[in-house]
Amino acid sequence: MSKPPIERVLYSAEEIQAKVNELGQQIARDYQGKALHLVGVLRGALPFLADLARAIDLPTVTLDFLSVRRRAGATPELLFDLDSSLEGRHVLLVEDLVSEGRTLAYLEKLLSVRRPASLKLCSLLRRDASVELAYKGWDYPEQGYLVGYGLDIEERWRQLPYIAVAQPSS
Repeated sequence: MSKPPIERVLYSAEEIQAKVNELGQQIARDYQGKALHLVGVLRGALPFLADLARAIDLPTVTLDFLSVRRRAGATPELLFDLDSSLEGRHVLLVEDLVSEGRTLAYLEKLLSVRRPASLKLCSLLRRDASVELAYKGWDYPEQGYLVGYGLDIEERWRQLPYIAVAQPSS
C-alpha cells in the first residue's frame, strides 16, 4: 500500500475516541429512557457510527444505513435506502463531515416525512457553522482534503485511524 499524502494529522485516534465518547455520553443523557435509532450515511460515517453506537449507554440502540451520491452543485441522489421504518422512532442521522449542509437538508426532508418521533442531526466535523446540528464533534472551516476515519480521496485512506489534512494524489 502506498503512503497517504498527509500534510499533517488534524485529530489523532485518541482525540477522536475522546470526542466520540463525549458525544455518546451527551446523546445518552438526552435520550435517557428512549430507544434510539441511528442512521448512518454510507460510506464515510461508518467508523464514526460504529464507535458512537458503542459509546451510547442506552438499553436500545439500533442501526440502519443509507447512501447518497453527492456531486458539486447538483441535488443529492439517494442510492441506497433504509431497511426499516422510522415511524414513531427517535432517529439520529449520523454523518462524518458536513460542508454546506445541502445533503443533510435533503436527508432531513426525506426522513422527516416518514414520521419519526424525533429527528436530530449529528456530524463529527462541520465546515459551515451556520449548519444546525444537535451534536457535533469539531468545527473545521478550512477547505481542503481530509482523509482517515471514514473520510477519503477517491475512496482511498478511509481506514486510517486518525483524521489528516491531505493533498489529492496526482
